[in-house]
Amino acid sequence: IALFHLPQGVVQPGHFLGVPFDAGDLLSSLLLTTNLTHRVPILGPIWSLPYEMQMYLFLPGLYLLIRAGRSLWRIGMLWALAIGLGIFLLRFPSIPNPNLLLFVPSFLPGILAYQLQKKTRPRLPAFLWPPVILALTAFFLGGSTNENWAQKWLTCLLLGLAIPLFSEVSAAWLVVPSHFIAKYSYGVYLTHFFSIWLAFDRLAAWPLFAKIAMFLALAAGLPVLFYHALEEPLIRAGKRIADQYAA
Repeated sequence: IALFHLPQGVVQPGHFLGVPFDAGDLLSSLLLTTNLTHRVPILGPIWSLPYEMQMYLFLPGLYLLIRAGRSLWRIGMLWALAIGLGIFLLRFPSIPNPNLLLFVPSFLPGILAYQLQKKTRPRLPAFLWPPVILALTAFFLGGSTNENWAQKWLTCLLLGLAIPLFSEVSAAWLVVPSHFIAKYSYGVYLTHFFSIWLAFDRLAAWPLFAKIAMFLALAAGLPVLFYHALEEPLIRAGKRIADQYAA
């Protein structure tokens, strides 16, 4: 994006826009710290990635916290404390870098779901899970704004409480392609802006079928290419480092 000045910062109806950035913005995007440094991500979708990566730093501690027998109470109290802290921060918007803390109540229901799965027997069939997801999505989008944190927190809590109630999908025709998509999903996440931009914006003069074909080829091909060229080798390297550290 930086080398070829690709407009990947913002998508608007019909076209993409690049964001003006300096060396600090570029470095912060590479280090996934844009939320802490108040810098602009030069690739629009990665606005959320710093929050995700920073939350991972807390997962080992949360794992140790919930190992005890009364861990459901602990995670519930932690969620309530996070809500209280979030409400406090919203009352004082001048506090620097509150956003990471505001997202904590949205992440903790995942920990709650993990723990509930150990204690809850799934009673609902898997085919009801997609309608529940659609209903939660409609609830979130129905009246949500960027500042409606209470609705964000409630949606994530309902999702976390719902997950343990459903049986896992077992139909091979759905599991196999879902596993394939999940394997390359990170590449889709990072390259879909480029695929849409090149096919429908940069090549706008092409016939529609050619643009669609180009988009499908890029959307499917780039994630596979980057997974096998970069992601998988680095995953293996990370595992080797972890094994050496454990030894």
